[in-house]
Amino acid sequence: TLDDIYRPIEDDLDRVHQLLRSEMERAVESGRGGANDRFTKKAINYLLTKPGKHLRPALVLFAARSLNANITPAFIQIAAVVG
Repeated sequence: TLDDIYRPIEDDLDRVHQLLRSEMERAVESGRGGANDRFTKKAINYLLTKPGKHLRPALVLFAARSLNANITPAFIQIAAVVG
């Protein structure tokens, strides 16, 4: 399952999700979420709860790990951007 695939990078993927959630919530709070903040909040929840939506960030993290790189905040940001 996807959960089994993500297990080795679970903590790093959680960091990506925390970053995405905080940035999206900040956008909603600042009014950048558009006129329909309810839609924006629903979109945030969708992005963060669907395992398939984590595939691209996971690939970034797996690539970094395959190079024996330390998963720095920069890697977390890159993973969030591609997600």
